[in-house]
Amino acid sequence: MDKELLQGAFKRGEIPEYKCPHCHKGVLREEGELRAVETEASKARHREDWWDPEMIEGVFSLTLQCSKCREMVLAIGSTFVNQSVDLDDEGELSMEYFEFLKPAYFQPSLRLIDYPAKTPKEVTASLNVASSLYFSSPPSCCNQVRIAAESILTYLGVPAKDGESFIPFGKRVQHLPDDQKSVKALFSAIRWLG
Repeated sequence: MDKELLQGAFKRGEIPEYKCPHCHKGVLREEGELRAVETEASKARHREDWWDPEMIEGVFSLTLQCSKCREMVLAIGSTFVNQSVDLDDEGELSMEYFEFLKPAYFQPSLRLIDYPAKTPKEVTASLNVASSLYFSSPPSCCNQVRIAAESILTYLGVPAKDGESFIPFGKRVQHLPDDQKSVKALFSAIRWLG
């Protein structure tokens, strides 16, 4: 998946081109009406002297449909308002407020990491859990990526135990053959994630 799509929040009306988690070919498009509501706590702040539109917070739900297979995906998350300052055609400062949507969950979850069809089930299971956690809990997502990397090492025949003792991930990575330098470098970086 294109990492530009994973920036988190997007402007209302500018939904990123998320790839369909069902067919992996189509793009998800808005289907029906976006439901976005301001929270009661946010509404209460409007009465304060120090209130500013950038303090508006809310929640949203959005139904998306694949452009190819027509399957549906539900997105939920939070909303916030941010100010944009630009120069207009006459060189004057122009300020405008925009509502942003910050997804927390997609159901079914997006497939954020592409992998071959023959990838072992233990690896794909962790990658799918990582994808489901990406927007709501990045640290948990990273931990699942590391678990997937551990499963890849096991699949490649790198031992996980020495007798009764577990071998640390970093030491397991060093057991990869020298012709796997790029994999060693990637896995060395992954070990710092989780």
